[in-house]
Amino acid sequence: MTCVICEHRPAKDKGFCNQCAGKISKMGKRTNQPRYFLTFRGHVVGLYPNGGTLKPRLLARSDEHLPKDKTVNLNKYCTGYTREQIKKFKSCILQLAN
Repeated sequence: MTCVICEHRPAKDKGFCNQCAGKISKMGKRTNQPRYFLTFRGHVVGLYPNGGTLKPRLLARSDEHLPKDKTVNLNKYCTGYTREQIKKFKSCILQLAN
């Protein structure tokens, strides 16, 4: 009996070979990555995809090594966002931090 995925190697008990079973188990252990990072007063919040919305989570990490294209630094002037959006971002960060 051969593997149902690669159809080359011999299959074990569930119909998968060892290599394909290892790949499937690694796929199940993946974690969601934040789509955007918000930084304000030393706090870092990650915006994770949740259906059609973004869900904020407070992260216990430094803002030094975040990707620049995904990071919105609210300590400085932010282009491309309205004043109301910046206020909502800041209030979200402060609510999660306290």
